[in-house]
Amino acid sequence: MKNHLEITAWQFNPKWTTSYGSDMKDRLRELDDVLSNGYLNSVILEVEHFATEELWQVLEKHKTKVWFCVWKVFDSTKETLEQFVEPFDRQVDFIRDNPTRWEMFNGFCYDETFIRGETEEDFITLTKHFYEKYHKRNFPVMAVLEFCELWRTPTIPPQVTSKAFEYVTDVAFDVYAIDVRDGATNTSERGTGLPEAQAIF
Repeated sequence: MKNHLEITAWQFNPKWTTSYGSDMKDRLRELDDVLSNGYLNSVILEVEHFATEELWQVLEKHKTKVWFCVWKVFDSTKETLEQFVEPFDRQVDFIRDNPTRWEMFNGFCYDETFIRGETEEDFITLTKHFYEKYHKRNFPVMAVLEFCELWRTPTIPPQVTSKAFEYVTDVAFDVYAIDVRDGATNTSERGTGLPEAQAIF
């Protein structure tokens, strides 16, 4: 949908909706309440939940847009593209013949894959596969230090270049910055040695 603002929360899906209880019924009820109250109109689903009928029923009820999280990093030195994409392709087949759900499905998102070791070439290969097979969007969330010198450390791989984005349609940025508010500790909970993360979309 053009000119449509999407509001999402990173990984707010049945993996993390545990405030009401731990079983799937409770998790889906929490998600349903959040969507009913208009807090979100978009979700990012992981591979273990994507092909869940009860989940899609909740999402359909609220006309929620869906991103498929490709969290795992593709490394062509360890597996073929066919091996890597098999679980994702299999899950997408779950909704492919349903016109309503197919319209709700935005495409694929990726999180800071370059600082987690993915090469430009492997990222291009992967995003090309999904883009050409499904004609859906590719949405990386990038750390600023993946494409500029700001906050770089010797352990961070070389910067990504513009050629990596040939099959990218959307992008967001995670900014790692000093929190200047009173009482801020500026300690990292991620174990990266970097200050607190603030996501900017």
